[in-house]
Amino acid sequence: MKSFLILFGAIAALSIAKAGDFEVKVIKGQRFAQSGTAVSPAPSNPFYFEAVVGGVSGFEPVQNPQVQLPDGSVKSAVATGDDGYGISQSFTSQAALDSAFPVGQYTFSATVNLIGAVKGHADLSAVNFPPTPQVLNFTAAQAFDATSPFTLTWNSFSGSASDDRINLILSDAETGAGITSITDLDPSRTEWTFDPNEFEKNKAIKATLSFIKNGPVSFPGNDELLAGAVTTISETAFTMKTGGGNTTVDTTPPTLTNLSPLDGEMMSNPLSPVLFQFNEAMDITKTSVQWEATLNGLPFDLPLANFSYIWSSDAISLICSYRPTPISGWPAGVSVKWKLNQQPGNPGNLRDVAGNELAASTGGFITAGGLDPCSTSISGALPQTAFFVSKQLNYLQNSPAAAAADPDKGAQAFTFCNLESSALDLDLVTLKVPTSNPFQFKLKATSVPNGATNLHIRMLTENFSARSDLDEAYPAGVYQMELRDQSVTVISSTPLTVTDTGYPPIPHFSDFNAAQTVNGEADFTLPWDAFTGATTNTENVTLNIYDSSNNLVFQAPNECHGLKLAPNANGILIPAKTLQNGQGYTVELTFARFSDRDKTLGTLSGYGFASLTRIDRMSIKTTGGIITPITPAKFN
Repeated sequence: MKSFLILFGAIAALSIAKAGDFEVKVIKGQRFAQSGTAVSPAPSNPFYFEAVVGGVSGFEPVQNPQVQLPDGSVKSAVATGDDGYGISQSFTSQAALDSAFPVGQYTFSATVNLIGAVKGHADLSAVNFPPTPQVLNFTAAQAFDATSPFTLTWNSFSGSASDDRINLILSDAETGAGITSITDLDPSRTEWTFDPNEFEKNKAIKATLSFIKNGPVSFPGNDELLAGAVTTISETAFTMKTGGGNTTVDTTPPTLTNLSPLDGEMMSNPLSPVLFQFNEAMDITKTSVQWEATLNGLPFDLPLANFSYIWSSDAISLICSYRPTPISGWPAGVSVKWKLNQQPGNPGNLRDVAGNELAASTGGFITAGGLDPCSTSISGALPQTAFFVSKQLNYLQNSPAAAAADPDKGAQAFTFCNLESSALDLDLVTLKVPTSNPFQFKLKATSVPNGATNLHIRMLTENFSARSDLDEAYPAGVYQMELRDQSVTVISSTPLTVTDTGYPPIPHFSDFNAAQTVNGEADFTLPWDAFTGATTNTENVTLNIYDSSNNLVFQAPNECHGLKLAPNANGILIPAKTLQNGQGYTVELTFARFSDRDKTLGTLSGYGFASLTRIDRMSIKTTGGIITPITPAKFN
């Protein structure tokens, strides 16, 4: 039974992992700057291209992510920092942009853990950029009264369609902190009125006005799972200032305030990015990072093409990822050195939005020399053979009070079968779901998409907005899990009884506040309210912790690491250095009650069961400052 407890914890965590938007999106954009009444192209690489897919990194490992261009060439995709993968590049001219990324079909493909082949395309036609955004009352915006309403006006978004949009994003020009995000405005809008006292007096404000044109949707082909969309963007950066006194000119250079990993620290996860965090908003068009590495005292090459850089939405954090192909992540056992602004005065050096240059900085880290023998458990691998049907309700806890229903994940039906110990690699697994007539069934196929690397696994997940909808689609009754041969003849079957009543209590973390200031360098006990009335026979408790990139960093129970978790447990110790300081994590606590169990299915030697489950999710923050979730700056 011990192996089953680990399995259920991994499956429950995977089934509610953050997914993002599964959609191929191709973007061509142009940047402008307005420092007076006129608008001019951005001073550095004003044109950019992106082809991205959101959500896939929530199911790591992701193998061979790539984008095929219209001419048939292929570019390796890298993690974007927002649960997705993609490619991006900036250019000095539109001609260079269009030459590198011409019109035609862009196809994203990857092999994703537990899903298999993920593929989709977007059709890029001739680029028709939106008109250049221009603030019409720029002069008035340089000294407006913060205590009175102020209306910012701009030019018309000519040629726009009903589904096009306008965004206006404002942040503190000195600190980079977000002030307000006015998004999805109707393209017919030409003004926005700010309320009195919405801004402080004598405040310099960084603003970006974007005209966004959305192209037609590309529907999935026969072997594709993803739809596609094309977007063109024109955006203009400018400043606003409130009156009440003279606005001081920023002449103070920025400073490097936080690192991950710390200087001299070991990086245990080869997929981890390197983070540089600064004390104020930076110029996102400047990136000057040099890398050196040694292995056993000898130089080791880190090709620049394997690095990607993404700025956080507040322009304070720079995320650097290293993703060579076919190896995913940093090599083992190397000593890495980085240098920021090695040549002072270089025009491409890192600097703040006021133009003040960062002082030259150096540091480094080492990578782990070998694989953790328990890494398959920590990565969410699914040991042993098992099959089950689970009805689960999801919750979010954002305060010490009781958790509330998760509006995104809602209620879920989750069916899983692992044929690891059988010889039925290519056969079908189906589930018969009872209808109102107990002698009739709806047939559900649980299969792995074409191109999947693990043909042992079959699964099916369906989401519902409310428990009543879940119960209607998956009512109480006797379900039939069936194995079928290639002629779809049933060769083995077993019943699984599912109920509508008997859900466990809603999990609740009992010290929410302590979880917001965890010292990652010390042991930390995470407490929760015990599963009332739980026994070792019919209930199960699992706990999983994910980092901001959705990597599983802690799991209990975990047989490989000797971690046990009794059904009536009221907490668990998180060992020192499991969590890194200055990071944000998501913890998931699962209570499950079996409505059926200990079933067998043909030659499968694992555990068959049915369950009712409740899952509570909460954020954990470690000391040293939480890292802002990364979003590509051009979407601000």
